[in-house]
Amino acid sequence: MDQLTIDHPRWQEFIGRLEQRLDFRERSDEPGNYQWLCGKDEDPFAYTREVLTAMGFRPEASLATIRSQRHVCCDCEIVFNLGATGG
Repeated sequence: MDQLTIDHPRWQEFIGRLEQRLDFRERSDEPGNYQWLCGKDEDPFAYTREVLTAMGFRPEASLATIRSQRHVCCDCEIVFNLGATGG
């Protein structure tokens, strides 16, 4: 298994998959406002780990590297803070 970094050629694919997994969508009761999933239970990076594993990357090593690049504290911050980076 490989390790994902923000410079990896599949970075943007990872961000796209994570965005899909977080289910970003406009709120039906508040047009113009959006909602999404972020982490689950006690693990704020649960969806990140799921996507990394599905893509064949080592989730713990990849997540450690991603977190060392910029401060991110949960799944959605990876998308918001690092989504347009790398790749």
